[in-house]
Amino acid sequence: MSKRSRLITSASPGQTAALARHIGRHIPPGAVIAAYGELGTGKTCFAAGLARGMGIGETIASPTYVFFRIYPGKIPLAHIDAYRLEGLSEEEIALTGIEDCFAAGNVAFVEWPGFISPWLPQSTVELHLERGATDTERILEFIYDPKEQRWLDEAFSY
Repeated sequence: MSKRSRLITSASPGQTAALARHIGRHIPPGAVIAAYGELGTGKTCFAAGLARGMGIGETIASPTYVFFRIYPGKIPLAHIDAYRLEGLSEEEIALTGIEDCFAAGNVAFVEWPGFISPWLPQSTVELHLERGATDTERILEFIYDPKEQRWLDEAFSY
């Protein structure tokens, strides 16, 4: 499979959230976005914007202490923070109920996805976030298969 890479520079958290809102308007049920990046690079900011674009009005916060939260909506959003799952066996991770997040009708947004890689579908969109030249600038790189994620190409065509 030939994957596509798309780099976007965001000047501020507001711009990152706006991009995520736009993507949220296009994202279909079953989509999974795996967000890679250091602390403070905007993963939760992106999740909050994505939720707004999906029509979810609840405040989105990092689910670090509960592993994940599923926000109800026309399309439910499963927001997963896998950071504290590091070092757990697959059986222990399964006991958290994480499989519910990847139900066909949900969208899943995963922070620290490397800790739950066996649960990520092959069609997962990778989102890499890095700090840019200023305190607020972020570089977002999306890596995805355009055949499986036509919706993302549509979202980028704005």
